[in-house]
Amino acid sequence: MEIEIINKVAYYKALAEKAYNIYFSIKEIKFNLSGKIAGQAICEFGNYFLKFNSSIYNNPINSNNFLETTIPHEIAHLVVFELTKRKIFINPAPHRKEWKQVMEVLKAPIKITHNFNLELSNATEKMFVYKCACKTHYLSKIRHNKIERGYDYFCKDCRTKISFMNKTETHI
Repeated sequence: MEIEIINKVAYYKALAEKAYNIYFSIKEIKFNLSGKIAGQAICEFGNYFLKFNSSIYNNPINSNNFLETTIPHEIAHLVVFELTKRKIFINPAPHRKEWKQVMEVLKAPIKITHNFNLELSNATEKMFVYKCACKTHYLSKIRHNKIERGYDYFCKDCRTKISFMNKTETHI
């Protein structure tokens, strides 16, 4: 399955290089992401790396969409890094106009977040149930621990403070 991702990376990389008349190399592609993150582009000391969550990709419901959205999404980040290094882009912010421009060139959907089915992935974790005035919220252990240390979280809809109800095991 990883070969399909590698082939799609090569396809979108070649498309970007031709469109922008540039060449860049990807030092390493890893398949070690976990949780809800589908992909990650990294520029470290001038070297480019890609990381992917193979458990999300390996879910048959996700695989085609993964290849057509996550791969160009991460390649677009690498192109923005490269064009910034060449001073074609100046101080770009992630997912802003420069990234969107590259996504258009790659003919890929301009989406920042994914909606993959995580049921068969490694994103299952203990969730903590909180309530506000209008609905139930499911928070991760990290957010729950922040609240335990004194942070406050408020519902985006009703703007009331959320309160802890109980811990549950659930799929995200």
